[in-house]
Amino acid sequence: MPGTFRAAVGAEMGQAFSPPYQVPIVVAVNGLLMAGAWFLLPRGWLFTLQSALAFPVVLSSWMYADVPATNVLAPDRIRVLEALGDGTMISRLLLAKTAVLWVFVAPLCAVLALGVGLEHHDALLVGAEIIAICVVPVACLPVAALVGIRWPYHPLQLHYRWDHRVPLRRMIVRWLILAVVPYALVPALCLLMTVPAFILLVLTHSASNHVISFVDAEGKPFGLVLSGPGHPLSGGMFAAAVALTCGVAVVVWVLGRRADMWLIRRRQPAIAAYLADPALG
Repeated sequence: MPGTFRAAVGAEMGQAFSPPYQVPIVVAVNGLLMAGAWFLLPRGWLFTLQSALAFPVVLSSWMYADVPATNVLAPDRIRVLEALGDGTMISRLLLAKTAVLWVFVAPLCAVLALGVGLEHHDALLVGAEIIAICVVPVACLPVAALVGIRWPYHPLQLHYRWDHRVPLRRMIVRWLILAVVPYALVPALCLLMTVPAFILLVLTHSASNHVISFVDAEGKPFGLVLSGPGHPLSGGMFAAAVALTCGVAVVVWVLGRRADMWLIRRRQPAIAAYLADPALG
């Protein structure tokens, strides 16, 4: 068991680069899928934000959105079982898992943001985006981890899961739902954290004689839009929005970490029983 956070990160990194290489594979596959969808499909099909500067931000949220973000206990069940009675140790293990995911995602997306931003010649805008990439998506992970704490599942080979598919509800249906949940949960959490900043931008634009209305493409009440003449967002206003979102992210991170530990303590016997038996699916 790691005696320090640094040792815990080293151990997690060692596991990441050992078979079955789950973390680097899922991060790389998600990044490639997102890039393919961005460049090969009509962008409006999947993305609300479509500017070049939005690409690194959206990419970071997609790269986090997979089972390592939610199923945080079962893949490391031996160490988790040993650490369950030690709050400090289990907290260190979960934090190290988050740190390793961050290392795989944030630096790459920050470099992409820098490369894209060089064409825009606005250091404040690019700097704010890099900070957002490094802070906001990772704050979702403690909240996303609640799914795997409440409903862990063992990383079984597909042929084993199919051969032992009875009971079907537990071995197949439950697993499929939990494997798909991160793809919607992590981007949704990222989007929710931007709501206060969006409200700030709406209020700022409405003060500049922009009209706020709730309409869809056919003029029916649907969502919040800004109508009126175009008004480019300044670097300073974008930085203020990012600062507000990062503040929200810090709060979400702290509350999410506390919720993780509370749920682990509350469900410790059930978690121990489940992790002790891989045949439970």
